[in-house]
Amino acid sequence: MREYFKLHNQLLLNIGGFAINLVPFLLYLMLSSRRGDIVVNALPFALFYSFRRTALFSIRGNEQHDNLFGWIGLGAAVFGLIVGLFGTLNSMIWDLSGMFVGIGAAFFPSVQKQFNLTHRQSKNQQRNNSWLLLLAVLLMIGMIILTGKNQPVIAFATVLLFASLGVVGFYYDPLRKPSKSEVKLNPFNVVLFFLLFGSVLLVRIGRSLGQGQPVLLGIELLAVILIAIIMAIISNRPHQTNISKGLRMRLMIFGICADFCAIFSALYLGVIFGIKVYAWILVSYILAFLLGKKMVNWLANQLPFTPFMIELVGIILGMLLTLNIYTYFIGIFLVRAFAFVQNQAAICAYDAQGNVHNSYMVSYRLMSIGGLTTQLILWLSLLCFVRQAGLFGILADFTFHETTTKFIQPLLFTQIILVLWATGFILRTAQIIHREEKDD
Repeated sequence: MREYFKLHNQLLLNIGGFAINLVPFLLYLMLSSRRGDIVVNALPFALFYSFRRTALFSIRGNEQHDNLFGWIGLGAAVFGLIVGLFGTLNSMIWDLSGMFVGIGAAFFPSVQKQFNLTHRQSKNQQRNNSWLLLLAVLLMIGMIILTGKNQPVIAFATVLLFASLGVVGFYYDPLRKPSKSEVKLNPFNVVLFFLLFGSVLLVRIGRSLGQGQPVLLGIELLAVILIAIIMAIISNRPHQTNISKGLRMRLMIFGICADFCAIFSALYLGVIFGIKVYAWILVSYILAFLLGKKMVNWLANQLPFTPFMIELVGIILGMLLTLNIYTYFIGIFLVRAFAFVQNQAAICAYDAQGNVHNSYMVSYRLMSIGGLTTQLILWLSLLCFVRQAGLFGILADFTFHETTTKFIQPLLFTQIILVLWATGFILRTAQIIHREEKDD
């Protein structure tokens, strides 16, 4: 059995990564659709998302922390899922579950992605078991849709089972090196974490409760934080993780695409079609993860363009396809596939500068900045098109799962703004990269 685990540890890592990082989106959204107090039902999802997006901002990592961060993430996620088994006894238990799974979703996938990237660059790449990964994710999604609302114990047990495979895969991974290093909390990072957590939590709670006032407060706080962060980035003060402007923007692209696919899609699909349709977004994610690299390689062999240019064009094409509801999921697949491959290439470029041991921390933070900026544009655009009363109506329809088509037009206008924002950022990134290469 040990030999089997060693031979297939990367497959187990990937299954665990999906179980901890993406599948809980659907799990906690299904909890929010249960009958009862809407505040009680909404908080677990709000807490999960907030901790997932902000937890790593509170610490600084270095080359000795991979093992520690991996175990923190796995331990937090598994504990949160075990606690979730008993949520029917008291609603506060699900709140605790959302918090710990969110922490796990911040820590473990960041280390897992670094391990996967290192494996691909080494001779330790294992046999492709893509169909087993796809089967595992589809099984989790199916069980959550069937049981998440009325039999959440079964849903939590299913996700817990597959998350536990990540524990096994991590334990037997040859890249894992035990260390006795301590995590250092930077005061500025801790303050930033609490501010970011507060702003994201307000937005999540407001959206989940169908109330606009918390969203407005969260947007205002998020705007102030992002302005301060952007000013710090522009200043580009010397630091051990200092990188070029073009590479920094490349690492932000994935965050822009991820939040467009996850947050806007949840709102758009939830209001118009119902939240169960969101499961197809997760299917698009897994297909993009499995096929993205192969698709880019094939196109690079067929077209007279660099892989980087193909990736950027692919993202833009995917964004445009989402503007038509009949090609929406194809567009999401293309955005995720090309953005994922582009992000991996950007991390490789960062590693090549001698920063291989902290790239997951840097990429996480830049991805989060890109994603949070996209969220800010999303909510401000929606507020401009529907005003405060309309925003409250959209949030209420999303929260109480009342599908409607009366908000299609403002949602489409908001989507156009997001597509223009993403396209403009991508084109600007390509321009800066070209100029930097020319100067070199």
